[in-house]
Amino acid sequence: MIRITVNAANSSDNDLKEYLDSLGFSQSPWGQTPKLEKNIRLVFVGDASAPKSENFGSAETELLNKMILAMGLRLDDVLVAHAAEMDLLTKQIADADPEIIVALGKIATEALLKIGEDLEKLRGNMHSSDHLKKKNGQLMYVLPTFHPAALLRDSSMKKTVWEDLQKV
Repeated sequence: MIRITVNAANSSDNDLKEYLDSLGFSQSPWGQTPKLEKNIRLVFVGDASAPKSENFGSAETELLNKMILAMGLRLDDVLVAHAAEMDLLTKQIADADPEIIVALGKIATEALLKIGEDLEKLRGNMHSSDHLKKKNGQLMYVLPTFHPAALLRDSSMKKTVWEDLQKV
């Protein structure tokens, strides 16, 4: 899995730049973006600006990893990103050129689809938006579902999310 997480609280700008360079990052007008060596089949988008319960903590990450593996995918076939910086996210998605984007939770769904409908109504169905296009000009599809944090709070939702992910 290609995951981008940086904690720069105790780092100098030089240390951070060296660290990011060692991970294969490059400077762009959108900030730090990964150099992707191949197209990514699937992008999972959560939200880093949501309350702590909606962030990817270790339990959420572990559950998401299990879901990805259960789908028959390898972890390095997917990109996990956050909707906190839409310009950066849009650039990451364009670079990855995925077949499908899975929006994890209400905030990520609203950010990607630019609509404020109830997640319960949107989840489980493919949606498209004119601003999300593949390199060949075709629309990218977004599959909204619940965030792993919600599944940890209510395990009865796991079956619903599994059914959603089977549509990928």
